[in-house]
Amino acid sequence: MPLRRPPLLALLFALFAALTVGRPASAGGETTPPPGIGAPPEVDFSSLPASAAVRKPGPDGKPHQVLARLIADRDAVVPGGHFRLGVHLTQDEGWHTYWKSPGEVGKPTVIDWQGPDGVTFSQYEFPVPTRMEESGVVSYGYDDQVLLFADVQLPDDLPLGTATFGATAEARWLVCKTQCIPGEAELTLTLPVVEEDPGPNRFAPLFDYYALTHPVSPTEVTAFTVQGALNVQAVPADSEFKAALLFTPTGDQPVTIDTSHGGYPLFSPIVTPGWMLMGPPEITQLPTGAVRIELSGYALGSDPLPSDEKFGGLFQARVGDEWVRTEMTFPLPVTAAGSPP
Repeated sequence: MPLRRPPLLALLFALFAALTVGRPASAGGETTPPPGIGAPPEVDFSSLPASAAVRKPGPDGKPHQVLARLIADRDAVVPGGHFRLGVHLTQDEGWHTYWKSPGEVGKPTVIDWQGPDGVTFSQYEFPVPTRMEESGVVSYGYDDQVLLFADVQLPDDLPLGTATFGATAEARWLVCKTQCIPGEAELTLTLPVVEEDPGPNRFAPLFDYYALTHPVSPTEVTAFTVQGALNVQAVPADSEFKAALLFTPTGDQPVTIDTSHGGYPLFSPIVTPGWMLMGPPEITQLPTGAVRIELSGYALGSDPLPSDEKFGGLFQARVGDEWVRTEMTFPLPVTAAGSPP
């Protein structure tokens, strides 16, 4: 059954479509990068084979605004070993791609990994994003460049010799400046399979840099706690709801928020496909030193109903001399339209 969209949302969906194709999207607007993160190391990509560095021409015959590369942190791999494989996107000046929860405009980059039988790929992480605002439209993504990578585990029986080890990634993204343009690339990298691990290569520092920009697991965070609650036990599809998050530091120092950037970097909302935000989060500094974050959302109707919807966000807070970054989400149970909340 197709997605049910109530009349009140029809205009919102039309607006979203206009924003994502053919409209300005954070071009020349306010850009706020994540704090405490320096520039990535410079890397020489010139030796990559043509199959691993792709910039497809657009419909007008001009080069696409994104150069996609497939890189590994090893020049050779060993049976039973593991390595990191990543899609590196370099965007032309002024253009940007998007975070896992892109905000009011954009779509996240999607990567489908492929490899020999028995190879497994971890889920790739999105680095902490930059906040971009243009004419009141807020989105989250990446200027200049970004690396999305997976940890690859190889089987013990991976053959040695000249047999080609191939890893293919089909990457799809949306890149925006004065308009938003979809892009894709089929990337292939062939690596020798040898008996002895050669160790990290010239790309390893780039992987290390982006690994440090990944949020840490909530189980590793002791500097603050985050609690989430809904205004109902369950949210009927095709209806509005409210959610609240309470961000509480565990030490003596209160959390200080910068309202000039909508509470960023403290909070960036994570929205899953089964619901949408109905406005910007309301962020309030409490006298106790905690911060209350209120979200207004709309649960979308679908058949079957979603079973793993979540609400929450990325939290970035300075603790002592370091920034702590983590993603915390909470269940968003959705029931059939018309069900009691």
